[in-house]
Amino acid sequence: MSVGLGTGADPPFARNPVREINAITVIEVRFELEKETKGALRYQEIDEKGEAIEQALAKIGTLYMRKSAFEQGAAFPQTLRVTVETE
Repeated sequence: MSVGLGTGADPPFARNPVREINAITVIEVRFELEKETKGALRYQEIDEKGEAIEQALAKIGTLYMRKSAFEQGAAFPQTLRVTVETE
């Protein structure tokens, strides 16, 4: 069963990027770098147009990533895609 993914003409992150695959729910969410703190990077959830999603409507909301999770000396990613799968 596919939910909210449309006919394939939709962008990779359609309005409701939630789908079920063999009773496993998959949620895909995009984030954009919002702020760099001393030891972490703060990412804000964005929609398919790249615009910030209001926290009350977000699936995840704010995401913090430790700087140490990324290769030392490399530029930090400006955007992230997070996939959540239920078991």
